[in-house]
Amino acid sequence: MATKKNTNPLTTKQTPPQPAPEVKAMPDIFNMLGNKAPLVLFLILLLAVFLIFKDFLLGDKVYLFKDIGSDSLNALYPYMNTLTAFVHKHTLPTWSYNVGMGQNVLPYVFRDPFDIIFYITGQNNIVGGIVYKEIAKILFGGLIFFYYLRKLNLSVYTSIVGSLFFGFCSYIVVGSGWHVHSLEVFEMAFLLLGFEHLFSNDKWWLLPIPFFLIAISQPFNLYIYGLFLALYAILRIIQTDQLTVKNTITLFAKMAGLGVLALLLSAPILLENILMIMESPRGSGSYSYAHILRQAPMFGTATSVDMGTDIMRFFSTDILGSGSNFRGTGNILEAPLFYCGLPCLILMPQVFQFFHKKARIAFIVFISLWLLPVIFPYFRYAFFLFSGDYFRAYSFLVSFVFMFYTLLALDFILKERKVNLIVLIVTVVLLLILLNYPYFPDKEIINTAIATFAGFMLLVYGVLVFFMGRMKDITYIKYIFLVAVFFELVYFSRTSVNDRDLVSTSELAERTNFNDYTKEAVAYLKQQDKSFYRIDKTYASSGAIHYSLNDAMVQNYYGTSSYSSFNQGNYVNYLASMGLINKNSELESRWASGLSSRPILESVDQVKYILAKKNVNPIWRITCDSIATFGDVKVFRNKFVLPFGFTYGSLSS
Repeated sequence: MATKKNTNPLTTKQTPPQPAPEVKAMPDIFNMLGNKAPLVLFLILLLAVFLIFKDFLLGDKVYLFKDIGSDSLNALYPYMNTLTAFVHKHTLPTWSYNVGMGQNVLPYVFRDPFDIIFYITGQNNIVGGIVYKEIAKILFGGLIFFYYLRKLNLSVYTSIVGSLFFGFCSYIVVGSGWHVHSLEVFEMAFLLLGFEHLFSNDKWWLLPIPFFLIAISQPFNLYIYGLFLALYAILRIIQTDQLTVKNTITLFAKMAGLGVLALLLSAPILLENILMIMESPRGSGSYSYAHILRQAPMFGTATSVDMGTDIMRFFSTDILGSGSNFRGTGNILEAPLFYCGLPCLILMPQVFQFFHKKARIAFIVFISLWLLPVIFPYFRYAFFLFSGDYFRAYSFLVSFVFMFYTLLALDFILKERKVNLIVLIVTVVLLLILLNYPYFPDKEIINTAIATFAGFMLLVYGVLVFFMGRMKDITYIKYIFLVAVFFELVYFSRTSVNDRDLVSTSELAERTNFNDYTKEAVAYLKQQDKSFYRIDKTYASSGAIHYSLNDAMVQNYYGTSSYSSFNQGNYVNYLASMGLINKNSELESRWASGLSSRPILESVDQVKYILAKKNVNPIWRITCDSIATFGDVKVFRNKFVLPFGFTYGSLSS
């Protein structure tokens, strides 16, 4: 028989209620890092660069581009090779006949100070070492930017996120293929940190360093980054509510004094750089686009295609194609490089709610000044003093403004748990509209995979930012947000670097490109003939899509052609006077093809030997002797060459 259960509360033994188990909040490791934060950031950056540059670090690829980025192969590598060889032989580079028909190369020595490692280790380490040089800029630039953000009193978490934005913005990732542009990002991080030390702590010693680096590298950038720093200084004065005439004059006087100090320290190299620029066709203005660009209407707006390119490059560097497959206006470097992380597009508008009225107005004016040239190209031309129709450093400055506003907003949100929901919703919707708007007649211009990923990530970030302002414990959200940022930046950066036509490691061992049979031909001529002479080639050796004109710097002979933004003015004028280039063409003043098509001029200008592969000029049967063959390279000696110096006993009519 079943026992009846006792349900009488007076006779049933009662179990006292147990307190609910306490749920421990997930620890926020960022609040516990302390002095270890830079090390953690370094490890995060190191993991990111390994994932992005893995194929280069493991030896499958070489960081030299054969596509639209052929400058790495046709210009940067040849100069590194020549300067490194010069340093090992003569210590300080001066005049070199390997460049054009002879030019002072001293100004190029510190164009990228990171090249010093090659000057020390030698030519054999250049090809494999280029990727390490560019990775170093990302790592050190990210770390310096972290310290800058900490000087702004931003949290460790915000500073780590900001360093990722900075280290993998499109200007440094794409610019790493052109070396000097990635250097600008590193210098900018130094400049910002130096300014904040001066502004916040009245410590002056750091600020001259970036000015010094800029002066010995790219003197024109003293104007660009000096102008930006002046505007940024005014913004910081207003933001911190210190706007008085005395404070402003005192700060600018200190900045000017430290700038002059840097110029004095850099004077030996700076003067050489300025002289090189002034003696070049671009610097002298004789070959320039200035007269064309100045005629543009001041308030003429960008075309729909140009505007579409500008807007889409905020979402991703490669959304309009990678490398030579880029389908926007210009090419992957000359087109705007605005991308610095999708969260920067979502969070930037949130910053204005956290400022008092005067600061809010200043921040609106500041960002408007930097976005104005996107709408009205004339102001972009003016920013570059009408020297060219490109974005370059301007792109990076716009990116920095977005990063700066975003990181301030993120830090405020994390501390105050406050998100303007209406602004957030409007921002996400507007961004999705801009991402999917039909700017281009040809829909195939858009990389749909990247566009889809960007749209998805915008929604993800929108949700995460929403919860940042609503949840009491946002530790999980912070971790998820950081992982999402890391994944996005690595994915986009890996695409920018790897979806390109690159030199493979296997090519280095093959008899092709700069390793073709020109080496044997030049070595043979140097052994047989110890006099001064020049060599012309009827072929290019780099293997890039653009004809290489700096082969002499890699294959170590004296030539007549040169590709450089600052070819020597007298050299260019000589070619123009002989009808070899158009004297009104800025492009031809950089791509100087030399004398290879003019046998008489070759004879006058000491071109004693000619190397050819398939293109053998029939006139050489009369003017040249065939003296040797190496592989597919035929060697001809000019029978009518004149010596380096010659005189006339008499002149006959």
